[in-house]
Amino acid sequence: PFGTVTPEQAYETNDVILTYRNFGEVTLNGLDLNLAYYPTDEIRLSGNYSYVSDNFFANLDGIGDIALNAPQHKAKFAAQIRLPEPGLLLGGQVRYNDAFPMNSGVYVGTVESFTVLDLHLSYDLPVRYDLQLRLKADNILDNRHREFVGAPEIGRLVYTELGVYF
Repeated sequence: PFGTVTPEQAYETNDVILTYRNFGEVTLNGLDLNLAYYPTDEIRLSGNYSYVSDNFFANLDGIGDIALNAPQHKAKFAAQIRLPEPGLLLGGQVRYNDAFPMNSGVYVGTVESFTVLDLHLSYDLPVRYDLQLRLKADNILDNRHREFVGAPEIGRLVYTELGVYF
């Protein structure tokens, strides 16, 4: 049957292996843009944008549909400021992902678009080594969303990190 392989080395002659098949030719165009601006030593602003011309190919080579499993548009804007208190840094970012079709095995459907806000506060510990304590809150507004069909919803995530620079 189409799309199946029965290897001669199989212990059972009735074993069937199902796998993905490469077929068809596609042409994509895209753009990635990243900008950063540092108006002062204390303030950093940045943003990026990604675009791909097509993320779904219907009935490719008359065999089937192929999804890129990625959005056509993605964007992020970030800002951070070093506070007057020594060693404190406050920052945040807004992330946007466009809706996109997905087709990966049994996971077929549409991933809805989402926008989330992430915040972080960092403190440079006054120790001999370059240690930094960070408090992060991803999706602070608790915009529940899925980033993949079949995956659980993602909500707010608050966590701490201890980092060392070397």
